[in-house]
Amino acid sequence: MSRIEGRVFARTPSTSRDGFEDVSVLLEQAEAVDERAELLHQRVGEVLVIEVSASLAAAAKVGDLMQGHVMVVGPGKIAAAPEAVPTGGEFVITSGPELDQPPAE
Repeated sequence: MSRIEGRVFARTPSTSRDGFEDVSVLLEQAEAVDERAELLHQRVGEVLVIEVSASLAAAAKVGDLMQGHVMVVGPGKIAAAPEAVPTGGEFVITSGPELDQPPAE
């Protein structure tokens, strides 16, 4: 599990779950939660697709800062996990500048 921070790059309806959206996030920071495995720190600077409930994703616009807990739930699959941590696990979306393109790799 990781606590992440990144900029919203795109939002699309989830192709695998009703009531969810795939939110592309330009990952700026990832850190471990408690003593749980942290698998995303090496991907800082990449755009990740995170499955987020539509109610959580509703306020997100391109360029907004997204902060919260996520879990790697399968090969190439990351999901928001706000309920996995009793306190401080909520997703926070803060208005930010619009992003034109992801960084060069």
